Amino acid sequence: MKRIIRRRDIRKRVHLSGWMDLGDRVCIGLCRIKDISDGGARLRLDKDDTAPVRFVLRLTKDGSVGRICERMWSKGNEVGVKFVGRVNGRFAELASFPPLSPAADPGPAPLASPVYV
Repeated sequence: MKRIIRRRDIRKRVHLSGWMDLGDRVCIGLCRIKDISDGGARLRLDKDDTAPVRFVLRLTKDGSVGRICERMWSKGNEVGVKFVGRVNGRFAELASFPPLSPAADPGPAPLASPVYV
């Protein structure tokens, strides 16, 4: 049986490093960006980390460029995220994030211990 893919944007295969935070630049997990499009990305998390339902994916070492993400699915150490906003600056207020979409994956709770970068 063929699998139907319902993506609006074409994904591009990449092998980039990224890190996740809750808008305060305190790293809660490292990840590899496996593919990316204008609307989202597939991430491979380090170890057995879990991505929160909503987080900022930092795309640069200094954290100045990022995307506000919603976790849409997770399987093993891979996570599919939808981009719901941009961060062009070092800080992003979680309270200013757009409301969660109904399709967001509530999944497991995020990691409790931050990693400082």
